[in-house]
Formats: sequence, C-alpha cells, structure tokens
Amino acid sequence: MPAPFRYPTEITGFNKLYSLLKGVNHPLEVISRNHRIAGDHYFINASFADKKFIFSQDQEFVEYILKQNQRNYYKSEIQSVTLRKYLGKGLLTNNGKDWLQQRRLIQPGFSKAKISNLVSIMDEEIDRSMLLFKAHEETDLYHFFHQLAFDIVAKTLFSSDIDQAKVRELGMIITEIQEVFTREVRLPFYTKAMDMLWDYPEKHLEK
Repeated sequence: MPAPFRYPTEITGFNKLYSLLKGVNHPLEVISRNHRIAGDHYFINASFADKKFIFSQDQEFVEYILKQNQRNYYKSEIQSVTLRKYLGKGLLTNNGKDWLQQRRLIQPGFSKAKISNLVSIMDEEIDRSMLLFKAHEETDLYHFFHQLAFDIVAKTLFSSDIDQAKVRELGMIITEIQEVFTREVRLPFYTKAMDMLWDYPEKHLEK
C-alpha cells in the first residue's frame, strides 16, 4: 500500500481568506506573500471546489516534475479543459501521444539557425524600444514591457516586416482575449465557486 501523500504547509485561517479575496486581482502579490509565510512550498485547500492547489517556487521540484519524471504527470483540467476552450488542442493543452506528435512536428522550428535568427529580431526590437526612452521623463514600465513583448511576438511569429499599426491592433486583440479567460485560468477555484452559485438556483427551482 503506497504511503499517503505528504502535503506541504497549508495556508489557513486569515491568510487563506486573504489569499482567496486578494488573489482575484493581485495573484502574484498573494503568491509571493504566502511563500514568505510558508517557504518554497505551500497548498490551499479550496474545499468548496474539492481541490487542493499546491504552489512551489523550488527549482529542483519543478525540474523533477516537468523534466525528470514528466511521464507520471498530466496537465490538469485548468489547462486540458479550461484553457483549451480558448486556445484549442495544442501543445499547451494537450497530453500523451497527441502532445508528443505535435512536439515532434514543431521540432525543426527550433534549430540553431532559426533560434539565432529569432534572437537577432529580439535584439533589434529591444534596441528600437530603448531609443524611445527620454531623459528626465517618467515611463510606465508596465506599458513599456507590455508593448515590447507584443512587438517581439509579432515580429518573430508572423513576419519581421509587419508594421507597427498591425502590431498595435494585434496587441489590443490579444489583451481583450486575455481579459476574458485570465481569471478563469489563473483562479480555477473561483470558477468552481461561481459554477456552484449559478447551479444552485436551477437545482432549487427543480425541487
């Protein structure tokens, strides 16, 4: 008989309530705070969703799951079901043989020559963006890096000749889509809770 799973430190009481409420709009702040309290590993028991969510920032632990022992782990419903609704059946949402087949199909795109070309494009975009900085003026770093990321994605994935107007349009579209699914993907226990709230009136009326 296998030994019971040993969960890391649990976030409970006020800290759990704080995490659930504050985490809606500030997930990274909450996760960092909980790591300061509990260390590299902790978990939250979302009892209303019947789920236990483990958080870790330990490099060796992550490498063990994703690289050394990946065959024994599968993507959770967060990726394979929820995220698939928005991104389709691809590398980020797939499992098993389908994932392996897709991974092999894209392998040629990661040759040294192509990676070097991508690095050159990234360097050019970073240098171009740095020229926009003006001395003694305040800069919104969130907006700056947000735009830089979209510029790099557009130039590397689509075409190095794509104009800035198209990049801005693409950035707006992706941002709007992200706003729709980000909360559901990042905070699945809230989705479960809302599903329960929506289902309750229907079940109540049926009775």
